[in-house]
Amino acid sequence: MMPRENGYRISRMLREDEARGVYPGGLRIVLLTARNLAPEPDRERIFLDFSGADLMLYKPFDLEELVERIGDLLAGEPVAAAEPALAC
Repeated sequence: MMPRENGYRISRMLREDEARGVYPGGLRIVLLTARNLAPEPDRERIFLDFSGADLMLYKPFDLEELVERIGDLLAGEPVAAAEPALAC
């Protein structure tokens, strides 16, 4: 939890900075959120589109899944939509 701001807005601000050339090497954004939108895939897509994030995982998440998805993201491979995963 972040006081006074949320991850969606911070992500959006980072994307705006990226568009202005602040991050010349590109930027990958992963949101780890307690807001579980998995039962509502349309809302999830809206939040991802609004935020500009590349990936959204729900807490609690599986560490192996997080590492795998970040690896895919860094390799430039398409990242599958997040399914709620329970941590061990």
